[in-house]
Amino acid sequence: MDSSDEHVLPASPLSRAELDYARGAVVGAVVVDRRTSSDGSAAVVITIHRSTPAFRASVVLAGIGAIVLSGAVAMRFLSARPSTIIESLWIVFALTGLAWMITGASRTFDALRPRTIEIANHTLSILVRREREMVRASVASGDIADVLLEPAPLRVAALSHGAQRATAVHVSGERIHLHEGTRAETAFVRQVLAAELALRDVQWVDATLLRPRWPSRLKARLDPFGFEVHQPAAATWTLLALTAIVSPTLPFLVAWVRVRMTDRSWQNIWEREPPVLWGVGALLLGLALSAIVYHFRRSVAVTLDSRVLTISESSPLRPALYEWPTLQLKSFMLREPARGGRCSIDVELADGSQESVLERLTIYDAKIAFELMTIGLTRAQSARG
Repeated sequence: MDSSDEHVLPASPLSRAELDYARGAVVGAVVVDRRTSSDGSAAVVITIHRSTPAFRASVVLAGIGAIVLSGAVAMRFLSARPSTIIESLWIVFALTGLAWMITGASRTFDALRPRTIEIANHTLSILVRREREMVRASVASGDIADVLLEPAPLRVAALSHGAQRATAVHVSGERIHLHEGTRAETAFVRQVLAAELALRDVQWVDATLLRPRWPSRLKARLDPFGFEVHQPAAATWTLLALTAIVSPTLPFLVAWVRVRMTDRSWQNIWEREPPVLWGVGALLLGLALSAIVYHFRRSVAVTLDSRVLTISESSPLRPALYEWPTLQLKSFMLREPARGGRCSIDVELADGSQESVLERLTIYDAKIAFELMTIGLTRAQSARG
């Protein structure tokens, strides 16, 4: 061998960091490659190998499920049983633990499956690998108005501090899920997409806007040229509270009545006639009644775009649909009660008339919805003009 060929290959294999660097820019589980196809067109490929926050949450869920399942099975076959009440519910604990374990394992595999985002030929494509198939979705890159960095769901953020979600916003207002990861990963994804799609350096669709906070169930979002607000049906808090009180107390009340009426021992009542079944029955009956009452409550969905304002009232008794052209809208008005009570939001039309949009809102939710609807109306009218 010629002496000039001695240094063609490195003396030692490349490290993992050097291999990743050779592929392109790397931040956590996100790798960016720039490629050139045979026709000379350039493409940017973002490969996301895993979702670390979702992986952690899934592993914890599967572990808790395994602990509950094994504890329930062990409790069932222990010679010295700690409590007759707990022992009688072992099958409930076992099924709950099994469900958590299966759900956690399934989500763990989902979090480890890679996701690919490709920008080529004025098209943004997302390739998702699932258990038995590969799903590909494509959208024109010019139709992406913004990429948002949003807080991750509570089930993920509770176990992964600083977890965020990167979401692409279509000009129609539709949200496209891109990645759920650490702050560095999501910020990197947005930086790359903002540079390739010529977006603003700072997100603008819903920047600096307040969000409804727990226990509010109001769902509100700002679109590039409008908004969407969903006011779900009011929860049946009275029935739910009554169910929560009656379910655990009814077994003891039934046992006490049986002891007083039959002069049997407390232990004999719990072993021969488990009063816990009365509590389970009360729980199921209360939840069923709550679901029935909730089903007949009214929910409202309000959407606005550059063409029309739509108010859809969903109710089994009196569903309704109202529409007004965006050009006929003058402004939204917030009406606050004089003493306590609930707030409401009305819309003023060009002819001076007023129509109700949302009712029975808390002051906090009303202010958030009013601010969002005002900004959305300005954007929709400017896009129309």
